[in-house]
Amino acid sequence: MKKALISIILILTVTLIGCGCNDINNEYDGHYNYITDCQLAKAALLQPFAKCNVTKCETGYYALASKILYYIEGSTMQATPLCNKPNCMHNDESCNAYVGVVDDIFYSDGYIYYMESAGVDHEFEGSSFMKMSADGSQKEEVLYTEYSPDDWIVHKGKLYYCVKKYLVDDNTGLDDINYADCYIYSYPTDKSSDVNEVYFAEEIEKNAQISSLTAYGDNLYFHLYGMKRYNDKIEVVKSLKLNLSDSTVTETVSPSGEQISGPMYLDGMLIFSSGEEEDGKHLYYKTDFDGNNPEKFISTYDGENIICDGKYLYVDNYIALNLANHIENDDSVNKKERYIKVYDSDLNKVDEFSLGSDSAKTWSILPVDDKVFMFCGKNNDGEFIFYYDKSEFGSLNGTVWDKEFAYQSK
Repeated sequence: MKKALISIILILTVTLIGCGCNDINNEYDGHYNYITDCQLAKAALLQPFAKCNVTKCETGYYALASKILYYIEGSTMQATPLCNKPNCMHNDESCNAYVGVVDDIFYSDGYIYYMESAGVDHEFEGSSFMKMSADGSQKEEVLYTEYSPDDWIVHKGKLYYCVKKYLVDDNTGLDDINYADCYIYSYPTDKSSDVNEVYFAEEIEKNAQISSLTAYGDNLYFHLYGMKRYNDKIEVVKSLKLNLSDSTVTETVSPSGEQISGPMYLDGMLIFSSGEEEDGKHLYYKTDFDGNNPEKFISTYDGENIICDGKYLYVDNYIALNLANHIENDDSVNKKERYIKVYDSDLNKVDEFSLGSDSAKTWSILPVDDKVFMFCGKNNDGEFIFYYDKSEFGSLNGTVWDKEFAYQSK
């Protein structure tokens, strides 16, 4: 399973009172709502080493660089720190936009959400889910948990998070890190009700873990791994769908009964990865928006990765280049280019482009929407946020696509 994580940005024009991303028409296609649903960037976690550090709001994007949240105005693509303090240098904890060491951030209904290690109020134990107002002027703890979540999302007004509760060793009286009960909990972001247990992984105990949490419509999707409870010689690996309306849990499988996982959204469909091969290629399936009726959709060569932004599907050789860099100590690997092919939802080829042969091969593409690719990263020149304008699709024809910077540290 390819996994990793990602984060996000904020602010329109900075005045002493600030302004935000509210009261603008939402983008909605009948299935997916950018502003209320789990952000599409979460699907990028299928890419190794990725972080969910960009998110979309009604008028632009939020992104995280140098521990500071930025707002990127959608029409100009200019990044501004999410801070309205006069004379602020935006480089330490006194800045309103400072969030510290954070991996993932989500925008939802006027707020940016992130998780941080609990502070002095909780004796530095556990984690705090935080929300920040759209103009950066207010921060508030939404929920404290004594357990550090393995994964979390915001979807349709609720926080969903996975926790692992270690069992106590009868001999030592201490937590046994090899045995745990795993849960998924929900909590309304407006704090209108209590924490609710939505799933308990009763089937597993040793080396137990819930991961790859995402959501579309009325369903949560996640991956279950561990050794079977009461018989830890049997391994359990499952991809599951939890219906939030009736709490039913089903496995996501192909017509042949093989696991399919990691759904991505594409024009009313969900695209699942599988472990199956066809003619030596890795096979992906499509389903309806509810995750039902799987059909073969597209196959890729070993080392290629697929992501979707709602409108386009991308085939990327990201995996092959990164594995080569880690396995082969060969300078010729560094001369290879990273290429990306673009398809519509009917698998008609729209374009193909290269990111070149420099460090771009290590950057994770974030599928925030169908308008831009966005990257937050670091190189020898410092941290940066840059983007590619997708309105150029159809004219690239395999050339190296020139990036544009929204932000670069001095």
